[in-house]
Amino acid sequence: SLMLAEYVSLELAILIGGSILAARRLSEMLVAPFAGMIADRLGTRLPLTIAVVASILGFAMIGINWLIVGSCMLVIARGALGTLFTSAVAKIYQDSKIKAMARNQTWRDVGAAAGPLAAGAALTITSPELLHTGLAVAFSLAFLWFLKSPGWQILASEDQTD
Repeated sequence: SLMLAEYVSLELAILIGGSILAARRLSEMLVAPFAGMIADRLGTRLPLTIAVVASILGFAMIGINWLIVGSCMLVIARGALGTLFTSAVAKIYQDSKIKAMARNQTWRDVGAAAGPLAAGAALTITSPELLHTGLAVAFSLAFLWFLKSPGWQILASEDQTD
């Protein structure tokens, strides 16, 4: 909304920003089942990779002021990731699925609470564009770390056995 307010009225920027946030839940309802069907057919790894890369590109696009395209990409990717993360956790932690899924949900909730607080604090010292670019870099580094993890190897072997 802060970035949009540079181009449109503050009221319209808030309305568009709120609409994008509301679309996130709608996206989860619509995209998550399709992501699950695709993962059932192709395995979890490929759709998870596509959704993570789409998230990284969405953050980067927002960082270079492609606000609407980047926001839409993030909303759609987030809808897919809701299903795909849970699926990946269940496949990686076969012996302790419930514990792993509970831990995943806990960290998701921590992020949902801490993220807006951290973003608000960060916006007092940096621009929204730089913040989103930083998120794209951080997400890229986290994904590269995951690619080298044993969990990724489990997903790779799962794709080969399907």
